Amino acid sequence: MGSDKSDLAEVLSRLDRLETLLEGRSTTSDRVEDAPERPFRIHLSSTGGERKPLTIHFVEPRGVAAKLSIPRAAILLALLMELKERLEESAHQPDPRERALRLSELFSARQPGAKEREAIRVATYRLREFLETELFRDVPKKSHPFLWMEDRLEVNPAFWGRHGFTRIEISSDDQRVTDWLSESLHLSPLDRLRETNVMFIPSGDSSLDTFDADVLQQASHVRELSLHFRPALYSYPVHLLEKSAVPAARIRLHGLVGQALREGRCSYTDVLSRRTLLEMVEHRPGSGGTLYPSVVTGADIIQHFDYLTDLLDHVHGYELVITDASFPFYLSTIEARSSSRTERYVVFFQHESVESFQGARSFVIRDSRMFHSVEQSIVRWVLDHPTTERRRDLTRQELERYKLAAIQRFKSEGSGSFPTVVV
Repeated sequence: MGSDKSDLAEVLSRLDRLETLLEGRSTTSDRVEDAPERPFRIHLSSTGGERKPLTIHFVEPRGVAAKLSIPRAAILLALLMELKERLEESAHQPDPRERALRLSELFSARQPGAKEREAIRVATYRLREFLETELFRDVPKKSHPFLWMEDRLEVNPAFWGRHGFTRIEISSDDQRVTDWLSESLHLSPLDRLRETNVMFIPSGDSSLDTFDADVLQQASHVRELSLHFRPALYSYPVHLLEKSAVPAARIRLHGLVGQALREGRCSYTDVLSRRTLLEMVEHRPGSGGTLYPSVVTGADIIQHFDYLTDLLDHVHGYELVITDASFPFYLSTIEARSSSRTERYVVFFQHESVESFQGARSFVIRDSRMFHSVEQSIVRWVLDHPTTERRRDLTRQELERYKLAAIQRFKSEGSGSFPTVVV
């Protein structure tokens, strides 16, 4: 008798969900025709917890969020990804459980075994109950963005039609989740940006290096300007980057920028504060920081000054701008031209720690209006500042003065000899 009641409850529940689905389809057509189409945005933030390290947030209903264990996060994300691909009529729709296991693997850093597979199975079995009794517990059923139908998620058409949602976007500030998203979507960072026009890149993620490399390789000419807390990537000699143990993607990008500059396919403007140059002179080897990691010696810093000078002497597309103008934030503007289109990007940076050489996260925007606004206001203000110097011969003279000050300082401290480096 108990089993019959359970079966009846399941049938009634399915009929209720089916009724909601059909009602939604009938009301979607009543939507205002010129209502703007919107992506349904889902964000996974890192909580730092051990048992539930992720929190899921939805664009609607506002305020709905929940902390998730890895198995539950993995299967929920995998099913949301499957739904996203069905909405986009993608032919690539692998088994959600295999995708969930891959995310579990990225968090545990080991191959998933029987224990992980059982955890995913249990999380899948309990997912409907979690959605209805925990995540959307205080939300009326008509305002649930998703319905659970036959072991997979479906959109609630009434809810989506009311809000103008047409597709799903998933983002995260956790590097492991962003790696999983890139694998699952089979999209490069540049392709993802073309799809969404905005992209957050967590600290430690190589997506920005991959994005820059793709831009260089796909465009016939790239113009980039950098207002940064230290010399830009190409302004470091490659041996110093290798010594600093930067990721392989960054070393590869350094080579691509150098090649593009030599071939005339790239122009690079590096705007440096005199305060930064003074910090290079006063940097204490072995101390670490945003300019250099702790392995860098006084001789390495002198070679860095030599490298900057040689760039000015031998690389026509490289420009160094020196200024006392203050910019309390850091950004780059990128214009990429090809035979078919011109794309413009603005990249904002935030350095997470003054103790870390590589700890920067970024926010990339693909928007011509934003690009022109930043260039015509912020960049122009810095370049036109009374203290700004961009004449090649005079910036070279300034570099030499800073280099001599560094040599005198390091020699007085017994830091050794200082060979030069050539581009």
